[in-house]
Amino acid sequence: MLSSLALALSVACSGAESDSDGSGEDEEAPAGGAGGERGGSAGTFPGVGGAGGRAGDEAGGAGGSPGGTGGTLGGGGGEGGAAGEGVGGTGGLDSPGTGGAGPGGMGGGAGMGGDTIVDPPSSFTDPDGILFATDFSGTVPAEQLPWHRVWLQHPEIVLEGFALADGVNASPGQNDRFAFTAKAAASEASAAEAVTAARYATVRFSVSPAFRVNLNGGKIEFWLGRQASQTAGPLAVFTSVGGFAPASAVSVTEPVPGAGDGLVKYTVALPASGYEGLLGPVEIRIYPLGQAGQTPSVSLAGFVLRGQVAAAPGPGPARRSDVGTNLGHIREFEKDSPFLDKFKQARPWITRPVGAMDGFDRRFSEQIPHDAHGWPTQVPFTPPGEPPQIVHTLISTPRNGPHALLFEGKGKIVVKGPGVLATVDAQGGSGRFDVIVNKRDNGYKDSAIFYVEIHATDPADHLRNFKFLHTRHLAIYERDVFEPTFVSRLAGINPLRFMDWGAINGQTISSWAQRPTPQTYSQATEEGVALEHMIALANATKADAWVNVPHLANDAFVREMAKMLQEKLHTAAKIYVEYSNETWNTEFEQGKYVRAQGKTRYPSLSEYQAHHKFATYKQVRVWELFKEVFGNAFEARVRRPLGGQAAGRALNELRLDFADDADINPQGIKVQGLALAPYFGKFYRNADVAGGVPSTAKILQDARDDLNQKRNGQWSDAKQLAARFGVSLWAVEAGQTIRAIEPGSRESQVFVDNAFAANRSPQMYTLYVDYLAALKNAGFNLTMQFVFCGGWSKWGTWGGLEYLDQPLPEAPKHRALYETIFGN
Repeated sequence: MLSSLALALSVACSGAESDSDGSGEDEEAPAGGAGGERGGSAGTFPGVGGAGGRAGDEAGGAGGSPGGTGGTLGGGGGEGGAAGEGVGGTGGLDSPGTGGAGPGGMGGGAGMGGDTIVDPPSSFTDPDGILFATDFSGTVPAEQLPWHRVWLQHPEIVLEGFALADGVNASPGQNDRFAFTAKAAASEASAAEAVTAARYATVRFSVSPAFRVNLNGGKIEFWLGRQASQTAGPLAVFTSVGGFAPASAVSVTEPVPGAGDGLVKYTVALPASGYEGLLGPVEIRIYPLGQAGQTPSVSLAGFVLRGQVAAAPGPGPARRSDVGTNLGHIREFEKDSPFLDKFKQARPWITRPVGAMDGFDRRFSEQIPHDAHGWPTQVPFTPPGEPPQIVHTLISTPRNGPHALLFEGKGKIVVKGPGVLATVDAQGGSGRFDVIVNKRDNGYKDSAIFYVEIHATDPADHLRNFKFLHTRHLAIYERDVFEPTFVSRLAGINPLRFMDWGAINGQTISSWAQRPTPQTYSQATEEGVALEHMIALANATKADAWVNVPHLANDAFVREMAKMLQEKLHTAAKIYVEYSNETWNTEFEQGKYVRAQGKTRYPSLSEYQAHHKFATYKQVRVWELFKEVFGNAFEARVRRPLGGQAAGRALNELRLDFADDADINPQGIKVQGLALAPYFGKFYRNADVAGGVPSTAKILQDARDDLNQKRNGQWSDAKQLAARFGVSLWAVEAGQTIRAIEPGSRESQVFVDNAFAANRSPQMYTLYVDYLAALKNAGFNLTMQFVFCGGWSKWGTWGGLEYLDQPLPEAPKHRALYETIFGN
């Protein structure tokens, strides 16, 4: 059972004046009296409104009040009097009232006519054919262009987002709506006037090159907010397929009825022919027509496009460039938030003494009794010589609105967060605690942080399987693992490198039994993300996968890894298989391990040579095991990078030589790509800030100077070496690396601010365009941004995106990557 505070919060989530199922209580009236009160409205979620009150039993008793407004369906009207001519109450939207049962009883009134007023995400009960469904929740979305936050998106669709033409302005103060107003009053209510004045909102999308979109008979669904006491004019809908001439509108809607609250849904059916085989970009425009002398305005609350995606009949056009990305670490505070279930990003368990008000102790985390998936089986627990400890973690969500914490088992949970302090007494079986998230409305830029604490658990039925989701994702999270916006923004980026998802640097896993699985309590532990989730993301984005094998992994581990990739990864995917990461770097545990093992295995060689021969041997051994699993498909599907160092010509030459040595490569497996990390930008030491912190302009100039030096030095050397050995050059980690590397510079907030400003500057876009062109000219035919999103701190400004839904014009690095892939 929930505590009284938790219960109050739960009721608030389900909607005032309603029971948990959305039905209001009937009230019995005295004989001959009026019917009961209006039934309760459905709450936050779509559902059936409350039934109207029951009328009195005497003749002439009036029917109950109307059913409350619901979500997809309104409530039934009140029941008529049991005798006489009682009249059933008026039904809610889309639902007629229930007629009286007595003699002469009249049927209840029908639900309101016209379009259904619904919450847009209720359409996701029918997700078939959705190409994309836009999420307009946020602070004045029409001022944050292009707007590309989505609830759902087909993995092959590349969405450019919503934007406004010159003839309209964003409506100020309109949150959670894409609201815009014409710049000048309409001179006449016509499509010709609206087209001439460029008075429209637009959304553009494309499809992956190997696919085509079929919109024959497709549907455009959109929801408009009512304007109080005003009837908004009709809307004209055009597509780039049909053209934008005034007479080419695919639909002109009825005016939006004024007065009242809620949303009005419109459905536009596209033509049955002529909309097939589309590659894109496809554009849809919405023009407000208004009435003569009025200023047309639109408050768009939701938008869904339905159609079909199928493989292209031919190979399709080639992309301009192969640009992939590294994915960043999974952390509860990072700004990419990839999973729908936010508990998958929970911080690894921490502890504090029973009764203490706070504490973040990691000393005892390894001592927490737990099951095979990491769920604590005994809380409190008592470490030797220490007081009893409870277990807790942190989770976050970028979205506002109703969320649900799901759980199983018996015990006591405490939830703390913005506006929430509640105790949940779990009684066994499946449980749920509802929370309304009310944070600053800026999407992924800032997340709401919640503390989830386990104060007690029943060892015989321990608390487990926690999940934390927006309620709109409850119906899909078991099918769709990832945030739709996350998948959307990765569209077209290929391949995806999962090095940090695998927590490869310093990884201690050696056997397959030690690996994380999708059932592991969090994907943010030191063991990293489950391989199944890496495969699921590559499948969702139709990308190639770059996987890294932990340096301690035994042969059985590598075989099982290869089998899972062979069985579960989409068959069109190439698999880049790399042994560990930066094995030349002895600052990492894998570098120390490789050096030590090399000395033991090759005692006759120098330490330097033995180090790199063993690293090459381990890489070749991994490929041999993959070849054993893939058999005849090995050459077609498995890509073979050999890790090197951008500044290490001698090291790279040594490793390429060893790869041709029959002593460690008896099968003669060929290296395909020399994998380097050709970053550009300056490392700033204490001396660089001692005489004054470099300005943003100086930081950008330093980056430009470094780029010019490397394109004529390191990269030119690498090109010659790759040509000599007949291998490609792959930029396994790429991008700017402007960062402070000593405490004095790193702790300078002025320097950190200037480095951030440099990364946001339009000059960074120009630098990136030049950088990507320079890499291509140097022979790099694959470039992998490090990293996709987030990771901005005093330790560096890694992400191409600062936060997942950052507008493209505000993300110069990601914009340059995007345009390099798809063209301007």
